[in-house]
Amino acid sequence: MDSRCLLLNKCMIDGGTLGTKGHVQVVIPNLTESYASSRDMENKSIPLCTIKSYPNTLEHCIEWALEQFKLKFNEVNVSESVDSSKSEDDNEESDLNESVHSSNDTTENQIELKLTKEKDLLVIALSLFNDYFTLAIEKLLKTFPPNHKTKEGLLFWSPPKKCPQVIQFDKNDNLHVHFVESTMKLYSEMYNVPIFSDIKKLINEFTDEICDCNWKIVNEPVKLLEFDKDSYHSDFIYTVSNLRARNYSIKENSKHFITGIAGRIIPAIATTTAIVSGLIVLEIIKYLNSMICEVNKEDYFKNSFLDLNLPLLASIDPISPIVNKYNIDNKEINFNIWTKIYFDDVQLSILIKEIESYFKSEVSMISVDNRIVYWDMVKKYDDYKLKKLSEIIDCVNGQKYINLTVIFDDEIERENIVIKL
Repeated sequence: MDSRCLLLNKCMIDGGTLGTKGHVQVVIPNLTESYASSRDMENKSIPLCTIKSYPNTLEHCIEWALEQFKLKFNEVNVSESVDSSKSEDDNEESDLNESVHSSNDTTENQIELKLTKEKDLLVIALSLFNDYFTLAIEKLLKTFPPNHKTKEGLLFWSPPKKCPQVIQFDKNDNLHVHFVESTMKLYSEMYNVPIFSDIKKLINEFTDEICDCNWKIVNEPVKLLEFDKDSYHSDFIYTVSNLRARNYSIKENSKHFITGIAGRIIPAIATTTAIVSGLIVLEIIKYLNSMICEVNKEDYFKNSFLDLNLPLLASIDPISPIVNKYNIDNKEINFNIWTKIYFDDVQLSILIKEIESYFKSEVSMISVDNRIVYWDMVKKYDDYKLKKLSEIIDCVNGQKYINLTVIFDDEIERENIVIKL
């Protein structure tokens, strides 16, 4: 939408809400910057070692659950909001922590398992429970016992760190059973293994030896899974997060609460939506009024920000577009993000000469969207020189313009060159 507004010199008024917060941004041709000119702040990341071994809030457990989902079902190694840098832990703790987790990934004494029937799904689900909530915690406590002290003589497991406790699988615990069910469903979809039996009956028949084995899946998955907060995928995140919280004596919470955090869901508030909608309508009226009346546009339009928690409602002048100056034929010409230079739809060879004549620089590459139509270093593009751009590019019916990205020999890139069809 933003790129189309830039190409066609159209106004855009954007508004959005985030809980009690809201904003309105006005984008006016040749007066303000574009929507994409500024970026939102990135979410604050969580240190990796905190998520792996030292969680102290339910949010840490949820991030760990999301990471495990990607590792097991999507083959992504690190969660989007995980920071791989070391946190406040000293080097000794970090090195020991790495040794704990490297021991979890060992390939020794693994038993190969091919997922072909529902009992195989049960085996791998129970094994995963044992790995997550029993073996990993046992290894961590072996490295850092409850009474372990640092070099300074302080207890290692002191706030904000919480000393974990081992969880053994209990078929009478609904959360344990729910974990097995959700894990089996994920592997069932991933390896295309149907489940016909009642999962609870299957669990009652399992043996302790199933959990204690280190299984390795040998067959290739049919497909990889992308986390979908609106599907049964959230059951896995819910159970893993709460079981992880139980490991570290952290207060558990409902599936609705955990899914909201995992899916980055912030409930909409009608009051915030109403205020933002009203501010958008106000700016639309002002824009229409500016088209028929003389107004001082520089301080006429406003960007607005609000937070009902404070409460705060602030209006500021939109940011002007950055102006670049070029010397062409000894004349200083100003360009901004809205400036367009129009050329007719002629043969590519003629177009290149016209562009070079205008900018007094040789063209190195021309592209439309992600498609290269000319590159002086590749001979195959010479075949396009006798064709018009409208013949090279598949134009949509009614299309009036083609927006070019041109790179010159001086490595300057210009995106304000437009071909009129």
